[in-house]
Amino acid sequence: MHLTATHGEALRLALGRLAMVEMTRTVLSRALEPFPLAVRTLDALHLATVDFLREQNQKIELATYDQRMLKAAEKIGVVIFELP
Repeated sequence: MHLTATHGEALRLALGRLAMVEMTRTVLSRALEPFPLAVRTLDALHLATVDFLREQNQKIELATYDQRMLKAAEKIGVVIFELP
C-alpha cells in the first residue's frame, strides 16, 4: 500500500458530477408529504429535491450507503448510483 497515493483526481471527477439546488417552496412542500416509507427529515429533503429535478427532466442518480434512504428512493423510482 502506498500511503502517498492520492484520490484527488477521483474526487475532482466526482465533485464535477454534483450540483447544488436551492430549497424552494415546492421542494419543501413535497418534503412534508408522505413517502412510501417513513424517512428522516434530511432524507425527505433529499428525496423531494430528486423528485423536483426529475420533474424538470433532469437525469438523476442517487448515491448513498444509507439502506433506509436506498429503500425509500427505490420505492419512488429513483435511479441508484452503484457505489463501490
